[in-house]
Amino acid sequence: VYEDNADFGDRVGHGTQVAGVAAAAANNGIGVAGVSWNSPIIAVRVVNDSGQATARHIAAGILWALGRGAKVINVSFAPLWSNSIVRSAAEIAFNRGALVVISAGNDGEQRDAVGYREAIFVAAVNSSNVIASFSDRGPFVDLVAPGSGIRSTALDAEYGIGSGTS
Repeated sequence: VYEDNADFGDRVGHGTQVAGVAAAAANNGIGVAGVSWNSPIIAVRVVNDSGQATARHIAAGILWALGRGAKVINVSFAPLWSNSIVRSAAEIAFNRGALVVISAGNDGEQRDAVGYREAIFVAAVNSSNVIASFSDRGPFVDLVAPGSGIRSTALDAEYGIGSGTS
């Protein structure tokens, strides 16, 4: 989607890590297992070479994935709780039966934002099931998930440990 071409290569490793948490293969004796290891992944690159994205690119990525049959669309960018461009794309996906999941953010801030009903916003908890110190929080958060010290896939067929709300 980024630059309107078919180059979906991960530039900074973030997408590879998130995809591994979601759907890394299981029962193969190597690496890690994703939480939904039998689910297909549609790679969508919405970032530049530095890993930064615009709301327009994120919205286009949501719609691109939706057009290719995605039923669950992960958006690992923040802050998006009041972004009208991304909300419009999430609303289209929602109305077509897809679930859009968006990261709460990793600034460790209490936010007054309320989010929007067309997406689920996810904060991170630590191993003690307490909101992680880095995780943004507030009325916009719909769900929490483990986000501290998560082992997953990494670039160059490696594995690593990361933390975040993605």
